[in-house]
Amino acid sequence: VQLGARTFLEYQPRLFLDSSGASLKAPTECNAGGLLLLLRLARPVFFPGLLQMLADLALLLLEEGPTLQQRMETEILNLFSPQKRVLPAKEILRQLFSLMGRNPQLFEEALKAVTQRPNGSSAEQLLLEPIPESSRPQRPKSRGSVSNVASSLSILQTLVFEACFSLEIQHHTSFPKIHEAALKEPDEGEEPLKPNQLPPSFPLAVGADSLLYILDFLLTRIPGLSGLLLRAPMALPATPTSIPGLAPEEVLLVDGHAVSVQKSMLLVMTRHLLPRFARLAELWSAQAEILRPSQKIVIQQAGTAGVQRCLPHLSACLCSAARHAGEPRRVLVVEAIVALQALAEGPKQDSGSTDRGCYGAQVAAVAALAARLLSAAAAAERKEEGSGEGTGGQQTPRQEERQL
Repeated sequence: VQLGARTFLEYQPRLFLDSSGASLKAPTECNAGGLLLLLRLARPVFFPGLLQMLADLALLLLEEGPTLQQRMETEILNLFSPQKRVLPAKEILRQLFSLMGRNPQLFEEALKAVTQRPNGSSAEQLLLEPIPESSRPQRPKSRGSVSNVASSLSILQTLVFEACFSLEIQHHTSFPKIHEAALKEPDEGEEPLKPNQLPPSFPLAVGADSLLYILDFLLTRIPGLSGLLLRAPMALPATPTSIPGLAPEEVLLVDGHAVSVQKSMLLVMTRHLLPRFARLAELWSAQAEILRPSQKIVIQQAGTAGVQRCLPHLSACLCSAARHAGEPRRVLVVEAIVALQALAEGPKQDSGSTDRGCYGAQVAAVAALAARLLSAAAAAERKEEGSGEGTGGQQTPRQEERQL
């Protein structure tokens, strides 16, 4: 699996064109090329389950060593319940065969770490029960580090980069549901839409909000992954002004300067993606307004629910980055304070400004982010206080830090 993952990530797809129209490889040498290729699948190949398949694949690429063993131990313990305190070893292997097949030796170590033979069990059949948590071997926590920083960083950079890239494409195309409604013949007496009155439909199978789901899926399952969000982001490739042999209206150009330059991927999410996602509701309304009354009926049931879920998805993803105490949480707290201060000043006077996005949507998003951060901090504080009780009254470093 590790060799296949390395080969998959090092694959360099040809996705871009230079100013002469010649094919270029992916933008930088640190991107996850194979994953990037799957994230650029065209919309016609979409199928139910594609998003979960991509999330599971990304998790498979990241899980190795201690991270993989931790998941094995969790899955083994999940098989037991108050009704099933003892299980045959064959039953455990049967249910977790795919996980065991990835690394049989590591699975054996995980099995020994969390299970034991019950007292008085028969020698004819190997039965196992979970080891009490207090009796399990204590290992150094892997929190704050990942098994392979290079591959983890490339996957994170690719996901954040693609979220920015996909969002810019969405701002230059029409929403698929609106495009489908525009294809409906207007009723008698209604003037048909003019050609090119709406931009072309969004061409990708995976949108920016779906990429946030994949990122959140990884952050909640890989310990220490959120710390890599403080690394520098990838840059959009230089955009040619024209493509030889194609008319300007036949080419969709995404300006590489449309994404504001930030020091870290976490700041890209708070200072670029948040306002750009906030403007999607305005973009939906502007495109829906072009439709004829009979065509608007098609999208009335859908509403803007899909667009309205984007900011909660981003807020949940950011809070997953702050799940563990450390630098990402501190950065997010500072960002929430700065954003609240800016929003307290009210919307900008220039209604045509695009750098802040929809004011109301941003207020809701930042307020939700602040609430989630407070909730995460309270939960961590309760956990640390509980762990401090068993240390003979001695304070943990985090408790001392809070007092200071």
